[in-house]
Amino acid sequence: MSDKFEWVDFPRGQAQFCGSIRGTDELGHNAFAIRFLGGTFYGEFEYINCLNASASTITIKMFGYSDKTNLGNTSEGSRYKFNQSDVKEISDMIMQLFLRKSSKPFPLHKLVDFKGDVIFADDWIQITSV
Repeated sequence: MSDKFEWVDFPRGQAQFCGSIRGTDELGHNAFAIRFLGGTFYGEFEYINCLNASASTITIKMFGYSDKTNLGNTSEGSRYKFNQSDVKEISDMIMQLFLRKSSKPFPLHKLVDFKGDVIFADDWIQITSV
């Protein structure tokens, strides 16, 4: 894991930007990591209009990979399943990571004062059945 971006502390975990990671599909993925439940889990985001801090949109595409090189793998078994209460905590950490004033990876580095939207795609996270 790159030390280029600092870990951000939260009551039940930590979050960090990872920059671009080459995934299982051999493509680059804009990645972040969450330390939670005793593990480190990776996710992928995409951005639109990253030159305007108030009009930008960030979409969280996928989350829950225990291995960062597995980013891009769409197989159901490739990601950890979380319970519903964990989903709320994880999404809160992700939102705060993007909204805080800190160093961010290219091209988000221009959005130190990001005021846009963070959207979670359908099926961005896998949820355990009760």
